[in-house]
Amino acid sequence: MKLDNIRKAKKEDKVIDFIMSAAGEIFFPMDPSFVGDKAKEVCQLLFQSKHNKLSFENCFVYEKNKVIMGMIIIYDQNLEMSLGENQRSILLKKYCVDTVLPIEGVKNSYYIDSLAVGDKYRGQGIGKSLLQFVNNEFDPCSLIVDIEKKSARSLYEKMGFEIFNSIDLFGNRYYQMKTKQKI
Repeated sequence: MKLDNIRKAKKEDKVIDFIMSAAGEIFFPMDPSFVGDKAKEVCQLLFQSKHNKLSFENCFVYEKNKVIMGMIIIYDQNLEMSLGENQRSILLKKYCVDTVLPIEGVKNSYYIDSLAVGDKYRGQGIGKSLLQFVNNEFDPCSLIVDIEKKSARSLYEKMGFEIFNSIDLFGNRYYQMKTKQKI
């Protein structure tokens, strides 16, 4: 695993396609007009803004030879409410969209909001490296995974996550998963 290829994201990093592949389905429930290029525009605004769930401040990228191959967004779940409120404020101000985002994380954990690896780079251990990085830096971690995504769930289980609960979000059923707290 190549943890030395992981760095904190910068505001100017090109990660929108990664975020869209990991979390694109959340934009439409916020507002039906948030599809296609409009969803990417909203994603870009949120990524470049401070103190919200999708902010560059919460993102780490896997980069090799100046090419970003994957990314992960993680934040303290105890901040999820304030991050969501600020995200709501940004969307209201820019798009006149007032939406309340659900709490997805598990209390007193670091919540992995999004994880994505570029199609060309899958199967190279990049997702595992990003998960190993956050497991080393943040304790404990939680995430949600669509019940239908068995291969993703399998990867998370191999990386030390256990199913904690199941929840309904955005019309889909998800498992909440959490790592065991280190002693």
